[in-house]
Amino acid sequence: MGEPAAYFHLGEIAQEEGNTEKVKEFYKKAAEMGEPAAYFHLGEIVEGEGNIEEAKELYRKATEGSVPLSSSLAYGHLGDIAAKEGALEEAKELYRKAAEAGYPDGYMSLGDIAAKEGVLEEAKELYNKAAEMGEPAAYSALGGIAEEQGRLDEARELYKKAVEMGAPYAQKDLEDLDRLARD
Repeated sequence: MGEPAAYFHLGEIAQEEGNTEKVKEFYKKAAEMGEPAAYFHLGEIVEGEGNIEEAKELYRKATEGSVPLSSSLAYGHLGDIAAKEGALEEAKELYRKAAEAGYPDGYMSLGDIAAKEGVLEEAKELYNKAAEMGEPAAYSALGGIAEEQGRLDEARELYKKAVEMGAPYAQKDLEDLDRLARD
């Protein structure tokens, strides 16, 4: 077998079977042969094993590829690591790159940071961009801002939209809002 995609798919099969060593072996081979998505998946595995520095290196390699999904996901993971390490400005830049590469969670993470910093108008703009990309959680986040600002009818509609789109926790947000309105 000489095709990187074949090794990548063998890695996926090994992952479904729960054979972590084979997964790593096949993804590593695919990555060495130029499959950028393999770098991303290897990064997830080693990050899960607690090897953060190695994960960062693998995610960086995934961003160098020409596969937008791998790049955008890798930027998102690098942003998460930077945020956990307290490098907020670096995290923001990585989330921006993730968002620009088509990853709605990049906008969500930027919106979360803006909301925590109290910059709600910026947070709303970022959540709206994620919503335009079809991210259900964005409607829940927008509902949270509307609720916080006392616009309960708007919050209810946004939570309902999130529920309709399948955001699992949005139902609880809606129930909490209804309970608040009754009290």
